[in-house]
Amino acid sequence: MLQPCHLTTLVYLSVLYSTHSYRTAYKIFNVAVHFGYFPVLALLWPDTSDLILPFEVEMFWIHHYVLAAYPVYSVLINRFPLDHHNMHYYWLAMAYNGFVHYLVQTPAGFISGTNVECAPRSRLCQCERIH
Repeated sequence: MLQPCHLTTLVYLSVLYSTHSYRTAYKIFNVAVHFGYFPVLALLWPDTSDLILPFEVEMFWIHHYVLAAYPVYSVLINRFPLDHHNMHYYWLAMAYNGFVHYLVQTPAGFISGTNVECAPRSRLCQCERIH
């Protein structure tokens, strides 16, 4: 559950169901827009070989298409304006990604003995158990 797209889903859900002020949700959304490459990468190089439960493959595709479409949809309906001139949001997103990668996913991988940063048996990264 520590895969990048799952964490992106949590951020989008926090924006969607935010009880904070509009300004806070606006800032979180503008940071989260820069996570858009996670679902695009999953759609370009999918690994569904380990998805065995009923409708698991379909949910993979739906999940990643929704993740890719949500920021576009939110901008199109003017829920949140996109502040594309402010690089501050980009750097916050990269700092968040670095924090999650190095301080959450990597220690979890060392503790569990698996690579939690990618899908199991992925072609792009080998997620074998460390002995």
